[in-house]
Amino acid sequence: MIAPVPTLSGFLEETYLAERFITDGAAEQLRVAVRTFCRFLGRDPSLAELCKTDLLGWLKEMVNTRSPSTINSKRQAILSVWRAAAAVGLSSDPPRIPRMVEPQILPVAWTLADLNRLLGYCGTLRGDWQGLPVSLAWRILLMVLWDTGVRINTVLLASVADIEFAHSSMFVPARNLKGRKADRLFQLHPQTVALIEQSMAWPRGRLFPWPYSRRHLWTAFGRLLKAAGLPCDRRHKFHCIRRTSESYAAEARGIEWAASAVGHSVQVARRYISPLIYHGPSLVEALPRPTFG
Repeated sequence: MIAPVPTLSGFLEETYLAERFITDGAAEQLRVAVRTFCRFLGRDPSLAELCKTDLLGWLKEMVNTRSPSTINSKRQAILSVWRAAAAVGLSSDPPRIPRMVEPQILPVAWTLADLNRLLGYCGTLRGDWQGLPVSLAWRILLMVLWDTGVRINTVLLASVADIEFAHSSMFVPARNLKGRKADRLFQLHPQTVALIEQSMAWPRGRLFPWPYSRRHLWTAFGRLLKAAGLPCDRRHKFHCIRRTSESYAAEARGIEWAASAVGHSVQVARRYISPLIYHGPSLVEALPRPTFG
């Protein structure tokens, strides 16, 4: 009896993810890509049914609603799984589909006044999470993000035990950082340490004890931004704090210093630093001025 050909999602879960060392975040991105592709097709296709026409149709449908970088990441996810299936003889070789050109857009950042406004609004929040005031929890999250420039997932994984109060720092193991290459020790400002010390009256494991699903965190943060009178679109979420920190650091110490502090290469840092905050070289600073007659 011939075994049935696995479906795309079945192969992803039972073979592709099972045989690779992939972070939870990367695995979830693959699942999302496969899930949305299946939704577009109206079925979970078998590996033998995969074809260029369906994949192109799905990618083209996203052109008017998704950014080129998002489309490219979805394209890469499906092709990676398809390529692995072809390698073991379960499907034909995947087609050659070019990547979309990704235009370099100016980085979006907040101003220090925006951050002050958000922190001020957080102070008006009521309620608690297992005793810890919600207002204090949000302020800790925002200030740790501001001081360190790390990704939101890194702070969500941080425990109270990672805080070195004697040295005003936060230890982050490599497994909680993108790339997982090396442990890091980030300096915290005394202002931030004081907030964390204040929160120690409520014993807990996680530094920021978010009690709901991670997906809901972005929705809740968007509502918080809107209530504070700040932009709340997808470009003004947690990563915006990272861009803001790096931009102010670059203005104060230069791009190389800011990149090193965050853990970026200079090339990557240039995609994070807002020209509205970091005032790099400008022709008007050196050019003679023409006259009018």
